[in-house]
Amino acid sequence: MKRLVLLALLAACSSAPDIPEGAGNGLTVLSDRPAGVVAIEAPTWSVGDVLEFELGGKDRVSLRVESGPDDATMALVDDANGLVQLFDRGLGRQAEMFPNVDGAIRVLEPADVQCAWPLWVGKRWRSHFMLKAPEQAVAVVAEYHCDARETIEVPAGSFDCYRIWRTAHAADDAESERVTSVAWYAPEVGYFVRRLAEGVLTELAERRHVDD
Repeated sequence: MKRLVLLALLAACSSAPDIPEGAGNGLTVLSDRPAGVVAIEAPTWSVGDVLEFELGGKDRVSLRVESGPDDATMALVDDANGLVQLFDRGLGRQAEMFPNVDGAIRVLEPADVQCAWPLWVGKRWRSHFMLKAPEQAVAVVAEYHCDARETIEVPAGSFDCYRIWRTAHAADDAESERVTSVAWYAPEVGYFVRRLAEGVLTELAERRHVDD
């Protein structure tokens, strides 16, 4: 399956018009780790695991974990519509694409760092990346703040979570709109089990392990 994901990624890139060159400045950690604070490390995903999410309280989407095109990446694949989301091993978002649709690709370079590891309550960081599509690119700054650890209930059950706020805007336009979202990262799952973005609530409804 790793080869299939790789071929899909290569096909999407080769069929799209030119993706502009260039990358953002990457990750900047804005706070020091206090002495004695509890911190967690990046997760390890298992190829074949499935995460099923409920969107807006009604629609469902099922995402399957697959290997990426190299050892530094992983992918979430939606078999229903073909969407492939590419991440680095630290959950940094690197690309989104529909491999069977010409030009339907977005690249985030070097990555949108959703979690800065090790992660602790109170940590702040900034992710500066280029959001690129065929023949267009914009520099984006995303400011993150992990402000709480709490137990929440979602359709899949109860999870101990780290709450992370994100505010993003165009890096080169001081007047650009600030877009804020919030997500709950569950170490037990190794991913976000709840996210509120642009008025849409997404929650984990079911998770299935490859060996179940």
